[in-house]
Amino acid sequence: MKPATVNNVMGLNELQPRIEPIWKDYDIFDAHTHIEGGIVMPYDLANEFSAENLIAYMKEYGIKHVAVSALTKDFVGDNNKVAEAIRKYPGQLLGLAHIDPSRGDSALVEMDRCLKLGLRGLKLHPHYDGYMAFDLKMLSPVLEKAAHHRLPILVHTGTPPNTTPIHIGYLAQHFRDVNFICGHMGWADSSLEAPEAGEMAENVYMDITAASAHTYIERAIQRLGPERFVWGTDQPYLTFIGEFFKLLSLRIPDEDKRRIFWDNPKRIYKMT
Repeated sequence: MKPATVNNVMGLNELQPRIEPIWKDYDIFDAHTHIEGGIVMPYDLANEFSAENLIAYMKEYGIKHVAVSALTKDFVGDNNKVAEAIRKYPGQLLGLAHIDPSRGDSALVEMDRCLKLGLRGLKLHPHYDGYMAFDLKMLSPVLEKAAHHRLPILVHTGTPPNTTPIHIGYLAQHFRDVNFICGHMGWADSSLEAPEAGEMAENVYMDITAASAHTYIERAIQRLGPERFVWGTDQPYLTFIGEFFKLLSLRIPDEDKRRIFWDNPKRIYKMT
């Protein structure tokens, strides 16, 4: 049986645009993906998207590495699934531990467990898990441990009041040893504040996955420099084609696009 990609899970393979695979000319690191589980969208598509589906997606588009997490209310189960995936596919997947700082000491215990399992970064989703990203007192224990272990953190942004890029800029000012990646670059309206958030601290990076207007992304790159950006697809929620050509269509040099596709995420996620 053919491994399911996101398109044939949905029955959309026959609708896939026929486009020359120019992405094969690029080294690509998808800095934002998910497997099995997740109700952060109006549908439960991720519940059908396994590690095998993710690997099939990578093979389909020639993607060399991905950063992956799972998102449900079962944090231990989420992180076990990711740990199993990185064991099964070593070198291809970088595992991010889903952590909820509002859970206090249990969040720290789970971080320690995930480090032993080989996960190498954190995924925070203040909107889904129901806390405020600017609550420095609540987040500090988790961020202190992340700083100690030099763990990069991918944080969902773009759903105020819980989490916007400015909130992440504020956290980054207090934790200079942590690479904070603003997932979705603030998504829609909050993407307007991305340049200001990036200027608050040099350890703030922007993930353009699902970011809105091309002009907002170009403006942010012009202000912050291309080395502060990564690319992704939020698999299985978005499509490779849409996200790939979004970056490719930006009015920036091709060498900067290559940095965003490959060099930057490898450096920021500390993947050699």
